[in-house]
Amino acid sequence: MGENLKGKELKKVIKEFDFLPSFNRVIVTVNRVENKDGVITTEDAIAGEQYIIAAGDMAKVEAGDRVELDFGRLTVREPSEHDQTKYVERIRITPFQHKGRVYTIISDNDLLGKYK
Repeated sequence: MGENLKGKELKKVIKEFDFLPSFNRVIVTVNRVENKDGVITTEDAIAGEQYIIAAGDMAKVEAGDRVELDFGRLTVREPSEHDQTKYVERIRITPFQHKGRVYTIISDNDLLGKYK
């Protein structure tokens, strides 16, 4: 998936982004968990803190906002692939690929809030 999107690269992507989601949907980065030194700790753990790349005209956030995902709303419980008597929890997001990068499209209702 590459490096997390932030800083100057984030600002450049937002400026050049040419797709707007509809209604209250937002396009969000899919940054992964980093340690305090900025090193990605695992390939499959999505960080709670993400950035808005683009927002629909009814969204309560805007491009560039730093937000916190509501994993409680994004998590689904499904039967395990290996043992149908057990359940696993998975984060359900809609991947969206644009100009070689992967983002997700979610509702602004799936956000806990934004940072000041």
